[in-house]
Amino acid sequence: MQVRILSGVPIPTRLDYDTLSSFTLRPAPMGWLWAKTPGEAIAILSSPDYDIHTISFDHDLGLDANGKVIDSEGVVKWLELRAANGEGRRIAWTIHSMNPEGRRYLELALRSCDRFWDMYNK
Repeated sequence: MQVRILSGVPIPTRLDYDTLSSFTLRPAPMGWLWAKTPGEAIAILSSPDYDIHTISFDHDLGLDANGKVIDSEGVVKWLELRAANGEGRRIAWTIHSMNPEGRRYLELALRSCDRFWDMYNK
């Protein structure tokens, strides 16, 4: 993923983690970056070029080129591991997934991140 910073253009501080849906093609909301894969999301969250304060999660992200299901669980596990190790800082989160089981998984894992961030005062 290439990161370009344009002079005079504010750098987004919010990350919308979702994929293209076959039913709705929509750009990221104004002021939000749009990550469509776990790798993109982790790259943006890891990048010193961005200062992400908020992330909005969808659970079901579709299929990769090999037909394997892509979901948000890898990104949430990555965030949780970093939070457990006292790395990074608190990120506000929302979940916009319609999948009730996926939503519950994300919510539990992200609440765990919140507890770690509280423990490390981040």
